[in-house]
Amino acid sequence: MRKTPAAWIAAIFLAVLTCSQAVAQYEEQPSKIGVKIGMFRPSSENLRAGGGSLWKSLGIEYVLAFDETSKPMTYIALDRTSKDEYALTASVMPITYNRVWRSGTSSSKPFYFGAGVGVSFLDIKEYPVHPPFVPADEKKISFAVNGVLGYEFNESFFGELRYTKAGKAADIDFSGLTFYLGLRNLF
Repeated sequence: MRKTPAAWIAAIFLAVLTCSQAVAQYEEQPSKIGVKIGMFRPSSENLRAGGGSLWKSLGIEYVLAFDETSKPMTYIALDRTSKDEYALTASVMPITYNRVWRSGTSSSKPFYFGAGVGVSFLDIKEYPVHPPFVPADEKKISFAVNGVLGYEFNESFFGELRYTKAGKAADIDFSGLTFYLGLRNLF
């Protein structure tokens, strides 16, 4: 039953991939929408102990400005990471404004790095199975910052390593490292 969401995510990703390639052949201007799927590793031992060391993450980007080579330079990102286990239900959803800089002097410039600022929506319900058995239940909005290293495989596909400092809820830090694979030039 837990494989059903992963199957749906994979099916949607493949459908978007197919549609984007068909639409991209007729476009002159780059698309402003991108999607990404990845794995998140929480920094907090409490989150790793209750929910495992790797969590699924999804994201969407909306490009605000392109550089001279038609690659994204500034964008708004919405990422959603969550875990639902026996003793822990938690989610973090940062919305950030991001700025990217590219390395190299060629027109392709596949490597990039960047930073972003914004807010995180944090939600945790924890029912500890070990002493001191103190449950946690809190929703909070927190300041968020991130740093990103990325590589563009071509004009559509990219990979990113992103560290997000998302803040705390119920005295538990929601910061962590995410590896994303993504697709730009959707519509």
